[in-house]
Amino acid sequence: MTSFMKLGPPRLHAQDVFAILFSSILFSLGPRADTPFRARRTMVSQLFKHERIETTVAKQVRRIADNMVQLGKGTLHAACRAAAFVCGDDILHKLFTELAYRYKD
Repeated sequence: MTSFMKLGPPRLHAQDVFAILFSSILFSLGPRADTPFRARRTMVSQLFKHERIETTVAKQVRRIADNMVQLGKGTLHAACRAAAFVCGDDILHKLFTELAYRYKD
């Protein structure tokens, strides 16, 4: 028999149990990789809502907004893709009614 089997299973201390249970929470408190993506997503949604925006990353937001307007001209699948990106039902409605009609060319 090995020495492990003689001693039995290792006992967990309270601090070990805490570390196991909350390790995913502790690691998720740091900066996340998708934070810039979320910021651009919010900026595009606010651009559609207010129809103007002042930011230093306007070129990136413009490229994404152009893609969303192209989706606004499309089918149900395009609506689902746009809904996954844009924040808010009212903004999605505006995208598929007003903005798609305005930029139909």
